[in-house]
Amino acid sequence: MPCLTAFSIARAAVVALLALTASGLAAPAAEGVFFRVKLDAPAEKAWHLNIGAHIHVDPWSLPGAVWPAGADKDAGKDVLPGSFSPWFDLAAYGGAKLHGRHSRAGGVAEFPSITLQFSTPSEARHAIQIELATAADDAAVVRRLDETFTGNSTSFLVSPNLRQDAADLETASQGTARRLAWAREASGGRRSAPEKLMVQTQFWAPQRPELNVQEAEVLWLLGFNLVGSHGPESREKFPFIEPGGHHWAEFGPGLSREDVAKQIAEPAKKAKAQPRPTLFNFSDEIACRPPIGTDAETFGPLYTLRATFWPSNVHATIDHAPGVTAIFTLLSDALSLTTMHSTAPGA
Repeated sequence: MPCLTAFSIARAAVVALLALTASGLAAPAAEGVFFRVKLDAPAEKAWHLNIGAHIHVDPWSLPGAVWPAGADKDAGKDVLPGSFSPWFDLAAYGGAKLHGRHSRAGGVAEFPSITLQFSTPSEARHAIQIELATAADDAAVVRRLDETFTGNSTSFLVSPNLRQDAADLETASQGTARRLAWAREASGGRRSAPEKLMVQTQFWAPQRPELNVQEAEVLWLLGFNLVGSHGPESREKFPFIEPGGHHWAEFGPGLSREDVAKQIAEPAKKAKAQPRPTLFNFSDEIACRPPIGTDAETFGPLYTLRATFWPSNVHATIDHAPGVTAIFTLLSDALSLTTMHSTAPGA
């Protein structure tokens, strides 16, 4: 029997691996991301979908799509009652924008949310089935979702890795129910909110009215007191303070008070009166800015303080309390203009 050397064994292994690769066994094709929908009720007439998506990467949403394609202009392409729609290729639709969960500065950003609006009466009771699959095939379904609701719109979460994340994908009503159950448990069903500190957030693309009310309860129980874009259905039950304005402006350490004043002047004129003074929105996420820089007009006082309290041969640490306190005091003063109240002129 011939003696097998290390070289001959390695060569045989490489040949075997190449044979497997050539046959396609060692490199399976990437799985796809598909979904289809069945409308069980109302079942009187054919229908089609308007599809959209909210994502957590720029540009934050995806363009709308009609499905089946062209059905908004040709009724002959509508889905017949009691039938599933054709498979919709979400991987092709979302491309590189179809992401998994993200860990952002402000917390966990969920999976992409796919929105569905049916070409059916908005006041009707709807019962739907959604199937998610790794290929456009019945045998490739990895997640089935059922939902019953009043209205003609809903949404569901999707992942680029359907098989891996299938258990975490849910409909709009399931997601809202999960958050509400957690908020009630965490709070013991009682609201506790600060009286002098603003805890702010905003509804992003509000959903059906009954879901908006439940989501408002989540925020109410968690102590939020300044909430934007919530609908009339939740205002009476949960009287949040609402932001007086929303605008794009740069607030960073590279701006002087004069720079900030110029940016905020026009939005301040347009601010609407509120029952009590409220703050302008600043940002929806915590942000880390670049180093403070060397501009003399903007940062001269800071460098003066540093030279006074922190010798050049000593690192600035929390032990140098006078310097730390002085700098924070100055920064608070520099930001005081940005915390202007949004009451009407003369209020």
